[in-house]
Amino acid sequence: MSQYGPKWSTFAGLIPKRTGKQCRDRYIKIFPPYINKKSWTDEEDQAIIGMLQEMGPRWGKIAKALNGRTEIQVKNRYYAFLKKQEVTSPETSVNLIDMISYEEEKNYFFDWNQLKFDL
Repeated sequence: MSQYGPKWSTFAGLIPKRTGKQCRDRYIKIFPPYINKKSWTDEEDQAIIGMLQEMGPRWGKIAKALNGRTEIQVKNRYYAFLKKQEVTSPETSVNLIDMISYEEEKNYFFDWNQLKFDL
């Protein structure tokens, strides 16, 4: 990237079937220099769990609270590792995904099947 600067269309010419906008978006979301690529800490894991229980799967908001982590990193961390672990409460053992209420999930995700186009 340093060789071509911010001219995304020039950079995209080197990658088949990619536009300058696609290259820019991927660089900004996946490869920014500020990304924390170190191992996950217990504090980060607990923060993800706490915020997920509080606000649901709002990965972007959760990522902003974790300095240097992207929303993709946070989402992948949850689904690859944290979801598989169980949280033990005094009364019962509960899977983390079950802690998100159905109503929060329903309001967060848009049902594209309900969208109708009149042509």
